Amino acid sequence: MYPSHTIKAHRNGTVKRMADEPVILAVQDTTGVNYDGQRNTEGNGYISDKTMGVNIHTCLAVTPDGLGVCCASRIKWYKYS
Repeated sequence: MYPSHTIKAHRNGTVKRMADEPVILAVQDTTGVNYDGQRNTEGNGYISDKTMGVNIHTCLAVTPDGLGVCCASRIKWYKYS
């Protein structure tokens, strides 16, 4: 089985679960992970002008009752030095 088949099956199941719900909420959060003081950080970026780390933005799809449907997206980014 190829990874693309697994992802396609997951996506299809997620779409079906979401279609079964009258309302889906997209709950979002951005977290900055601070790498200052860590060893072996060569090649990493910055979350601000002087703080080494990575920003992670996650969006979860949930029902109004709080039932998790899926992790709709996760994006990481940082500034280059």
